[in-house]
Amino acid sequence: MCLMKETQLNRRDFIRTAGLGVAALAGQAPLYAGLFVPKLDPHELQEVIPQAVAAGADGVALFSRGAMSPAHFEAARRALR
Repeated sequence: MCLMKETQLNRRDFIRTAGLGVAALAGQAPLYAGLFVPKLDPHELQEVIPQAVAAGADGVALFSRGAMSPAHFEAARRALR
């Protein structure tokens, strides 16, 4: 299952929703937090990735590869260490 952050959910609500999704799936399927890159600057991307994983997401999916700048790739790399 992939929960997408491309809506106007603020970060706190998105992370809370990810945690609820993980709980609802109860280990029956993985949950990946979908992050819509055009809505996130590199700093935000670097912050939200570990927050999603800390909420129980099995990983993240970055959408709109064309929006990934070198700074976005570096932020994702740092967040996934």
